[in-house]
Amino acid sequence: MSAQREVATDLSEDWESAIITLLRGGEMTLDINYLNNEATHKFVGAGGLGVDFINRTLQTFSITWTNSGGALWTFTAHVTGYNTNVPNAGKIDAQVTLAISGQPVFC
Repeated sequence: MSAQREVATDLSEDWESAIITLLRGGEMTLDINYLNNEATHKFVGAGGLGVDFINRTLQTFSITWTNSGGALWTFTAHVTGYNTNVPNAGKIDAQVTLAISGQPVFC
């Protein structure tokens, strides 16, 4: 997350003044184990991250942080990246990038 900062100095002072305008949710990149038959990973049909990427769907996501007593983040985001890694042997994984849109909810 980040904040946009705008200079608000009227040149009558020697020091810069600023205000914070827009707050940005930023991007989140997730590493997943890619499973071709998993409905949430598909590029065809309905409901998959690949489908959301292709259709530019604004989707609601929730993340439960297991190492922080179950803190929950809920936000809307677009899938802006979906990159698979197919090694010669071993598991297939993917990196999925989500661009947050609007205000996240932290519980």
